[in-house]
Amino acid sequence: MKPIADPFAVARYLELVGEMTIADGSYEREFDPAWLRLRKWKVVSAASEFGHFGPEEISRVVPVLNGAGYRQCFAVATEPLNPLPLCYDLTVSEEDFSNFRRECGLLRYLLMDEARSWAISCYGGYKLFAGPFELLEKLLGESIPVARKNFRASVHSIDPRVTDSLLLRMASRYENA
Repeated sequence: MKPIADPFAVARYLELVGEMTIADGSYEREFDPAWLRLRKWKVVSAASEFGHFGPEEISRVVPVLNGAGYRQCFAVATEPLNPLPLCYDLTVSEEDFSNFRRECGLLRYLLMDEARSWAISCYGGYKLFAGPFELLEKLLGESIPVARKNFRASVHSIDPRVTDSLLLRMASRYENA
């Protein structure tokens, strides 16, 4: 995992992220529904322990991405981080994903390959997995309906009385896409 210092490369990756997301008035960035429809992508929310990717998740995600031919990806900040790096170059390896967890685990980043064939938007308490249906289910390690049900259950486990929360509203934005 290496910080990207070249300002032109940083600007390019920020632009790529900007094309696929919209800001919702804060530093939160959601995937742009029009961009998703054009690519026929699905988005699924997943609970996240602090640090984004737990060891079990890394052990699942890295082989799936490698098996699909991905060897490199980029982590692009979706919040202002000055003086911290806005972009990192990662190999799709357990070592780099573990380093990403350690170095950037509490910060908001979007991981993607250069062609934007898939993306994982990381926040403190959840992640958004995005991509084509087949790849998405492999990354999640379960079917999309089961993953969505599990996310809702994780939100309810915080407080079973919660029927409407920011996390549930965010997740529901993507359920009919």
